[in-house]
Parts: sequence; structure tokens; C-alpha cells
Amino acid sequence: MLPRHPNYIWEQLAADQLFASIIVDGHHLPPAVVKTFIRAKGIGRTILVSDAVALAGMPPGDYDWLGLRATLSPEGRISLTGTPYLAGSALDLASALGKVMVFAGVTLADAVTMAVTNPARLLGIDVGAMTEGARADLAVMRVDVEAGRSEVLCTLVGGEMVMV
Repeated sequence: MLPRHPNYIWEQLAADQLFASIIVDGHHLPPAVVKTFIRAKGIGRTILVSDAVALAGMPPGDYDWLGLRATLSPEGRISLTGTPYLAGSALDLASALGKVMVFAGVTLADAVTMAVTNPARLLGIDVGAMTEGARADLAVMRVDVEAGRSEVLCTLVGGEMVMV
């Protein structure tokens, strides 16, 4: 239990020099908390992350995993079987784009900024620009805003297709 005042969450949200890294699967943080964090930090200081584990992408069910028993629910929640404790996430970052758009009411451009541009900027990596002659490192995606779903259709690295 956290004390109401003071507590480190409020201090960190108020600190302009800090980024908020959030998992938007609806299990680690409920939608209202995601929206609140993004409003507090702004698009420019929020990073979408995932702690997707090997069970991500598997059908719902119970699994023996890393010496533990884990349950993947139909809603995508991965927990230690029979407990309320999370055991990772089934959310990939491509799917996070659609989720954050629904949870926080942000645009696709804002979602991409939080998933791609902000982490690169924090790490000092230049993400480049879509200009003639530029290196073509990109992902082609399908996004269903209303359903909060997105998927990668293919990726290109240096202009060459590497995943279809």
C-alpha cells in the first residue's frame, strides 16, 4: 500500500526530467491510469513499453513456463495460475499503438511518437526522416482505431523487406 501523501508516484509524475514508461495492456495499468499518466507527462515524455513474454501469441490456456504454472486468459492477461499476480504481458508494441489510442484518446501519430520517437530520443538514437534518399527502416501496419487493434504487415530494413 502506498501512502496517500507523500508517495513516489506523484513525485515522479511531477518531475519534468523523467519519462513515464507504461505498459498499455489493460492489466498492468487500467485505461484511466494510462490516460492520467499521459496527461501528466505529455506525449513527449511518455514511452510505450512491453514486457511481452514467450507466452505472448499463444492461445489462452494454462502453461508450464520457466518452472512455473502460468495462465493466459482470453483477454490476454498472463498470471501465475490461481493467483492475481501478473507473470508478464501478452502485448506486443504494435498492438500497444491501438490500445493507447483507445485508452487515452491520442492520435496514431502520438502513439507512434510514444512507441518509436521518444525511446530513440531518450537513448540518443536518430530515427531519421521520410525523405528522398533516406534509409528506409520502417514497418507497414494496419490500424483499427475503433477496435484498438494494430498489426505489423511487413518491415523494411535499409529498403529491403525482412518480414512479411
